Amino acid sequence: MHDCWKTYFSSAVNAQHGLCNAHILRELKALVEYDKLAVAEELRCYIKQMIKEVDDAKSIGIAGFKSGELRRYRRVWHELLAKFEREITTKITDEERNQEINAILNRLRKYQREYMAFVYDFEMPTTNNQAERDIRMIKLRQKISGCFRNKEYAGYFLRIRGFISTMKKQGLDILDSLKRIIINPHDYNLVIG
Repeated sequence: MHDCWKTYFSSAVNAQHGLCNAHILRELKALVEYDKLAVAEELRCYIKQMIKEVDDAKSIGIAGFKSGELRRYRRVWHELLAKFEREITTKITDEERNQEINAILNRLRKYQREYMAFVYDFEMPTTNNQAERDIRMIKLRQKISGCFRNKEYAGYFLRIRGFISTMKKQGLDILDSLKRIIINPHDYNLVIG
């Protein structure tokens, strides 16, 4: 799950990619507010509707949508993008702005499956917010101290942060997990030091 940075696609060719819907929702909101594109709001609402429908399905124990439902989601997506293209053509007269908006439209077309990855695979998150939260602590640490004093200590810090993040994602008590790893680190297959 990432924000469509091209390097992610080239460095992880065999990975299943998902694109962050929080990022595209912000871009579409800007198109609504700045460019007054009504279809951008329709697409925002549709993405939010898909997220809600997936959440609702998961809450009642449904593991995934049937192929007919997936076709319907794709059909509506493509209909909205066609409408998006028509609205750009009629409303956006500035050529440079037209190219910028068309780049967003082309990305939505090209990566439709990646933006809708959470619809195809209920295990896929809808945003990369968790990944960004995981990185935030590292960036904060760098800002406070300026840098890590050496590579070894940076490695320790990252291993500890990774462990805490994993325990949190698995819903385990962090303090209890830290206590258990200190007492018997091999239980976690993680040796620090």
